[in-house]
Amino acid sequence: MFPGFFKKFIFNRFFKVVFKISILFFVVFAIGLSVWIFQIDNEWSPLIEPKFAERNQQGSVRVLAFDPKSGAEKWLGSLSYGRLEERRPLELVEFPNHLIQSVLVLEDPRFLDHKGFDILGILRAVYVNIVSLRYSQGGSTLTQQLVKNVLLTSEKTIKRKFTEIILAALIEKRFTKDQILEAYLNEIYLGQIGNIQIHGVGRGSEYYFGKPPKELEIHESALLAAMIAGPGIYSPWKNPEKTRARRDRVLKSLMENEFLLQSELELAMQKPLPKESPVASNSRAPYLMDALRKALVEEKGEINVLKGGFDVEIALDLEVQEIAENALLQFSNQVGPEHQALIVGADPQDCTIKFYVGGTRYSVTQLDRIQQSRRPIGSLMKPLEIAPLLENDSSLQLSTLIEDKPLEWSYDSGRGNWKPENYDKKFRGPVSLRTSIEESLNIPIIEIFKTRFPNGILNDVFDPLRAHGLKLPPDRALPSAILGSVEQTPWDVLLAYLKLTRQTLGLAQDAADFACNLSFFRPTGEISNEDSTNFGQAGARLVMATLEGALRRGTSRSLGGKLNLSQAWAGKTGSSSDLRDAWYAALSPNLVALAWTGRDDNGKTKFTGASGALPLLEKIISFYAENRSSLAWTWPLTGDLFFRPLRFPELCRPSETEEALMRSSLSQPTTTTPPPQAFEHNGKNYIWELFKKNSEAPFCATNNS
Repeated sequence: MFPGFFKKFIFNRFFKVVFKISILFFVVFAIGLSVWIFQIDNEWSPLIEPKFAERNQQGSVRVLAFDPKSGAEKWLGSLSYGRLEERRPLELVEFPNHLIQSVLVLEDPRFLDHKGFDILGILRAVYVNIVSLRYSQGGSTLTQQLVKNVLLTSEKTIKRKFTEIILAALIEKRFTKDQILEAYLNEIYLGQIGNIQIHGVGRGSEYYFGKPPKELEIHESALLAAMIAGPGIYSPWKNPEKTRARRDRVLKSLMENEFLLQSELELAMQKPLPKESPVASNSRAPYLMDALRKALVEEKGEINVLKGGFDVEIALDLEVQEIAENALLQFSNQVGPEHQALIVGADPQDCTIKFYVGGTRYSVTQLDRIQQSRRPIGSLMKPLEIAPLLENDSSLQLSTLIEDKPLEWSYDSGRGNWKPENYDKKFRGPVSLRTSIEESLNIPIIEIFKTRFPNGILNDVFDPLRAHGLKLPPDRALPSAILGSVEQTPWDVLLAYLKLTRQTLGLAQDAADFACNLSFFRPTGEISNEDSTNFGQAGARLVMATLEGALRRGTSRSLGGKLNLSQAWAGKTGSSSDLRDAWYAALSPNLVALAWTGRDDNGKTKFTGASGALPLLEKIISFYAENRSSLAWTWPLTGDLFFRPLRFPELCRPSETEEALMRSSLSQPTTTTPPPQAFEHNGKNYIWELFKKNSEAPFCATNNS
């Protein structure tokens, strides 16, 4: 009896002590927890609503370009303005019901019942993890996942987990279930494009299926829901079998919860996984995307671009962009990283950019040489400065003979003295203006300006060039500028050659419209040229004829021999002194393309325009000639221009009787046949040359007329 009484006494005393200690511990714990909750509430309450509102408004700007291969828009990439994310926030009504149901049955079946955290879910997850002896379930509600993604980190600590639960409860008090679900669907992580994260069903649906969420089918919604647990693990391309099994599990859960009929389940499970993403298969054109971001900020404002969430359509030719990038990569592999290069092209009809590569390797340097580098342009100056002279000076024509001989130019009252040379340091005697441009001779071009402006004051000469985009400060208007010693950005050079092409086509209304406004964005509506005039067209067409000749016979003949002669192509090489810069401009009625190569440190290279820059454009020009041949490939001839037969090599005009006979008995050049076209008549050699009215060659000395 005594021992039993003693045990009961001891047990009661022990129980009471333990009970009191437990009460005390519980009180202390409750007070501590309350203080902790109060601190978290006090710390986070001012931040929760602004943070969620900001996050749910932030989006990326999706860039779309037309892909001729598929005949559809391609998602080239997105502008996230400093964030490495693809996002497109949508309202809840823009998500289909079967997508919402798929997410809830898999991620949080009791979402509509709990208050931010689910005790039953946590206990079930603990039980499953213990039984399976591994971490297989997390027990987090949809609200907790949202908290972790938006407010916290992914670290696995008890403190972070409790903070997550408390914040989830606070969010449930501040937002409706619809608001929480909308934010979650806009936030979930759904994979990567390179180093860019895809967040939200809005972008995920576009990336995996090429369409917005509202157009998703049931099996596609189930796949996106299946990927939430791990886009890398449940990828339709990396692990198709495992991904398909998880998708089918979601579909079965939908049927078990009476969201799907048996027949609908069987049909949905037969659907294949997506085989490839509709995102453009070529690289993401990083130089273009940087330039596009800058242009978009200028057009729409920084705040709107920062918020994002919209699409922008650009005029880029995806096929040609890929060719351009591969050309520069191949060039870099051949010559080494110390050499840089760029390629850019635009449509002169609407002045939109068709391809844009600002360097050889973006991963090495992000300097966009198209808009950020200024380099001497060399002989690219010659056609641009000769065109206004041909337009306005009746004494100058393509057949004009100029002496190619040693030249010295003393200017500025003797304070300046210049002794230029040809590239090959040779002299050819009398040569025509046409030959001078086709062969890119220096001395004859300089002689033209020296004769007309002996004092070396050339500001008036360069005013027309300034009007269409070149930057020529008054203090640099020296004779050496005639040979392109002035530094320009490739962007400005492209503008200038667009001007020349548009004038040739008769698309320039006035001096202000010389080069139009270069744009990355696809034009809205039809481009109208109804008000176009022949402003400056005669001079531009004459100089374009010489650039056609350069492609057939002159410095660009290595490319011209590969092209269809019935298409209107023209080209001009350019090199700066000591071969530090090599340029090439290719021109047609539907494409103006520019290439440059050199070194960022301004070191010497081994390249000329013909050997270095021209080859960069060869594949692009050939592709255009073969695959865009349905376009108009003719230069128009205005009423002010006509062909005249000239004696070769004297370049004099035959008698009127002889000329009339030639015109009646011989075929004359057409607008698609670049002069001069040699022919024989009565034992003498002649050529057809292009002339402007009131600017004709003299009769040959042997003529009696």
